[in-house]
Amino acid sequence: AEKALQTAYVELERRVEERTEELAFSNDILQREKELFRVTLGSIGDAVITTDSQGRMTYLNAAAEQFIGWDHGEAIGMPLRQGFLTLDEASREPIEDPLRSCCEPGQRRTHGNPCILVRRDGQELAIDHSVAPIRDSRGNAIGAVLTFRDVTEQRQLTRKLSHQATHDALTGLVNRHEFE
Repeated sequence: AEKALQTAYVELERRVEERTEELAFSNDILQREKELFRVTLGSIGDAVITTDSQGRMTYLNAAAEQFIGWDHGEAIGMPLRQGFLTLDEASREPIEDPLRSCCEPGQRRTHGNPCILVRRDGQELAIDHSVAPIRDSRGNAIGAVLTFRDVTEQRQLTRKLSHQATHDALTGLVNRHEFE
């Protein structure tokens, strides 16, 4: 009985050792994938913010930090609406929480209307943004990813070209085509 117990113990020790090696190998793979994920998101030119299911920020890449004016350490755990304040471009009214509609069942991605991002320091930027839910294997929304980019220059250029197309260059008055 003692010999059988000793044999079972040795076999159990061998299994534990094998399993520990497998887990260490799996952990190494996960760490490499996590690092690749972090480096990839950090390299993207667009700003990226991820949130948990309660709308609290869980990740910001460098571009997002620069655009919103909050650094990663300060923003983690902060409600998105506190660090990502947007106004409707036309009415200048605050825009509804961008996460609300994207996390509803069946939603995939929402693209925001033209809006103004109000940075932490009060500076305003024209941005284009989209929000997509992050779903678990069962399809439940466990968070969201928000991507956005500064389009201030493009919007200014568009307004300038629109004005030039509809106004006389010399007088600044509405041109004949626009008048008609």
